[in-house]
Amino acid sequence: MYTVSTIGYHEKDIPAFMDFENISKWSQSDRQHVCLGIFVDSEKIIMGVSSLNRPEIKIYSDIHYFDKTFDFFNEIEKVKNIFIANDCQVLFSVMSVAGSISHDHVMISTLIRGTHEQVILFNDLPYEIFPLDRRLFINDTVTAAYGIISIHENGNLSDYFLDSWNQQSKENISLDGTSIVLSFGSKNGVAFIIEDEIDHQKRVISSELSHSQIQTQNMNEIEKEFVKFISQKIYASAFVPEWDDVSSYRGLELAYAFVNPHLKDSIYLDENHNDGDHSTEYVKFSQIQAMAASGDKGALKAYILYYRMITYTTQFMSLALSNIKRIFLISTEDFRNKKLISLDDIIEITSYTPIEFLF
Repeated sequence: MYTVSTIGYHEKDIPAFMDFENISKWSQSDRQHVCLGIFVDSEKIIMGVSSLNRPEIKIYSDIHYFDKTFDFFNEIEKVKNIFIANDCQVLFSVMSVAGSISHDHVMISTLIRGTHEQVILFNDLPYEIFPLDRRLFINDTVTAAYGIISIHENGNLSDYFLDSWNQQSKENISLDGTSIVLSFGSKNGVAFIIEDEIDHQKRVISSELSHSQIQTQNMNEIEKEFVKFISQKIYASAFVPEWDDVSSYRGLELAYAFVNPHLKDSIYLDENHNDGDHSTEYVKFSQIQAMAASGDKGALKAYILYYRMITYTTQFMSLALSNIKRIFLISTEDFRNKKLISLDDIIEITSYTPIEFLF
C-alpha cells in the first residue's frame, strides 16, 4: 500500500474569478445550456458555470465567506437573479457540501450558530437554478474522489499528488484495487474508490469512519494526554473524541492550546456545546499557519502534534477494508505546509506499517 497527498494548487489550475454578470456576453444558445456547480464547505461558497454547448467557456465566482445559512442563501439569490435577467436555462446543478446529506437537507455542523443555522433545506433552494429533476447534492469528499477518478482517466495523477516517502518516484499513480480518499480541513472526510468486478468501472463509496472513537493504544503518553484534553474541551470529558476531532482544523487549534500552557484553561465550548464553535481565546487555524511559517516554536510544536494525529488517523482508516492499495490525502491547506514540518518528525510512528504515505 502507499499514500498520496496533494501537492497544492497548480498555477495553471487556478481559475480566473469574475462576476457572473459576464454570462451576458455568452450567446443565447450558450445561456440556454448552462451547467452550474457549487462548492460549499464550513465557511465559504465557490460557484462555477459552463455551457453544455461549449464546455471550454467557464465563469467562476469569487470566494464568498459565510458563518450562517442566511448568507449562503443571499449568494444563491444573487445568482438566480442574474440568470433570470439573462434568460439562462440551467440544464443541471450539482452542489458539493461539507456535511451529512439526507433526502431533503444537509447539515453543515461546523457553522458557529445554533442548529437552525446549520441546515440547508433543499426545498428552500430556488427552482430556477436547482431544477427538481436535474439537481444533485453530494458530499465534498465523495466529490473529490470522483475528481481523482476523472484526473486518472484524463491525465496523470502524479501531476497532482506526491509520494510521501519516495519523492524521487517517477512511476504513475494507478487506481487498481481499492483506494481511500481522506480529506483534512474543517472536517475529516472519508471515501473509498473501488473497482466494480463486473464492468471494471470505478465506484465511490462514502464513509463515516472519521466519527469512530480514537484508539490510543499506540500513542505515547503526551499524545494520550492530548486526547484527554480534547475530550475535556469538546465533550466535558463525557465522551471519547472522534478521529475527526484531532485531524480537522480544530485539531490544530486544540494542539496549539495544549502545547501552550497559558491557553490550556481556555473555554472551547459555547453555551450550546456546539463543537464547531470557538472561544475568542482560541487561536484560529489560519493564525497558527502564519505563526508556523514565521518560525514560531509554539506553532511548529502544535503542527508536529497535529500531523502525528493525522498519521494515526490515516493508519486507522487503512485497516478499514482489505486489499487497500493506496491512500489519497487531500487538503486545500494542510499539506502545502509540508515544507514547514519535516516528515522525519512523524515517520517513526509509521515505520511498522506497510503503508507508504504520500504528501
